[in-house]
Amino acid sequence: MRLPAFEIEQNGKKFYAGYMLAQQLCDEKRVKADAWSPGNREGYQRRLDLVRARLFAKYVANPDNISPPAVLLSVRESVEFRSKDGKYGILSIPDSSILYEVDGQHRIGGVREAVRRDQIDSDFALPVIIICPVKLGEKEAANPRFCEAKQFVVINRTQKTVRSDLSDRFIARLAPEQRQELEVLGAVETLERTQAAVQIADKLNHKARAPWEHRIKLPGKKGGGVSQRAFTNSLEPVLKDPILKTLEYDELIDALAQYWTAWRNHCPRAFDEPQHHVIQKTIGLSVLHELFIEAAKLLKSRHKDWTQDNFYGVLDKMTRGVSDEFWHSRGEAARGGSSKAVLRSLSGRLRANFLASNWKF
Repeated sequence: MRLPAFEIEQNGKKFYAGYMLAQQLCDEKRVKADAWSPGNREGYQRRLDLVRARLFAKYVANPDNISPPAVLLSVRESVEFRSKDGKYGILSIPDSSILYEVDGQHRIGGVREAVRRDQIDSDFALPVIIICPVKLGEKEAANPRFCEAKQFVVINRTQKTVRSDLSDRFIARLAPEQRQELEVLGAVETLERTQAAVQIADKLNHKARAPWEHRIKLPGKKGGGVSQRAFTNSLEPVLKDPILKTLEYDELIDALAQYWTAWRNHCPRAFDEPQHHVIQKTIGLSVLHELFIEAAKLLKSRHKDWTQDNFYGVLDKMTRGVSDEFWHSRGEAARGGSSKAVLRSLSGRLRANFLASNWKF
């Protein structure tokens, strides 16, 4: 195999930057991962996740998308580099050599999937970095696997993923046609819910004299308050509800503001002393946004507006949960932690109490 490449040297070690075509990367006998398994305990790589590979295939199949980051490959045998112009030249790799996938196996798997489905041409190019643990002219290295595994572990243990709250901010700015280009981040419906949730959080965070004014912590901000991600995640059931998801944002935002104001009127100390209560933390958010769905539907079925007085009235009939003590950090709501199972149980109990208390409403 002959590849156009640039020779790079760091600390006396040489490696090469270039590109490979899809038809070359599709040779699974030549380009493969040294995956760990009970039968290959010296391996270091993970097994390919087909779901992730197919998402990347869908991404590169879109003609508006590119993938500039290079995949990292390794050759365990000697290679030859012939310069044509300084550090640029031709890298010759023996035909018997395997190119091991050190980093980027899901991009390679995605390219293969896209070729199989005729979504991209075989001359689709992907940038590559090729490291050669073997010194030029030698037949074998002391431990080429170690060199590869070291890079694999360092890359995967030290790289920091994009903060989810920052990526949500990016998604919130997408136009409809741009969402189509980024389905690798999730289905269009999922991206739309993320956009809606961020907009709702921002509006409630800046709503003067409302319960959530300056209580939602924006990306990069320190101090108290609930994180933006915790707030937007808690809105998922609201934005999935068949009735509520059809509302205009302003109508839904106003309804949520009225609902939370009703809770503040019921539990004033819990809102005045958020450091000692969990009503404005993940526990309260998850449980009370679930309950919001029931309260909003109940009022709608009785042809009543979503005002704080009407929300207060249906909450006032409850015999459980409508007190500062319940939401105290040592109270019933905080008992058991905030795992999904605990929150589901708490939400179910309050929902049952709400429905039982309001069945004559």
